[in-house]
Amino acid sequence: LVKTELALTATDRAVLARVMVGGLKRIAARTGRDLDPVLALFDAAGGVGLALIDTPRDAKRAINALSAALPLLPPDADVRAASLEIVLRVLVPELDATRLEARHRVPEPDREALLAELTASVGQSARASAARAALRALVLRSHDPQPDERERT
Repeated sequence: LVKTELALTATDRAVLARVMVGGLKRIAARTGRDLDPVLALFDAAGGVGLALIDTPRDAKRAINALSAALPLLPPDADVRAASLEIVLRVLVPELDATRLEARHRVPEPDREALLAELTASVGQSARASAARAALRALVLRSHDPQPDERERT
């Protein structure tokens, strides 16, 4: 056996976005859950979740993880935050998941310090920049289940 690395062109962000949206629509149809708030995470024009995805393989891993985890969420769960957390955990294994779970118990004034701890834990990741943006969305906005219109544009 010979191990060879192929140099492939980068995958178009629009293609990755379509893969994610298609997968989310199949999950929504199967579970009967409204996943519209999650779709904005994977928008080709700057979705914070899509920034974590580099290849079609990453997209497939993310959809598989979402497909397994979303049906297990309680009906009143924030599917947007849960979906971002799932994708972040799957694609950035360096993340300190225990500290990430603590974000719900951290008072508002201490969230910046928690964010600094979490971003330090992903500092050497290939997806460090995208992971920092996703962590910021989760930790500093975890109390706000829906993004406002300024975040979507």
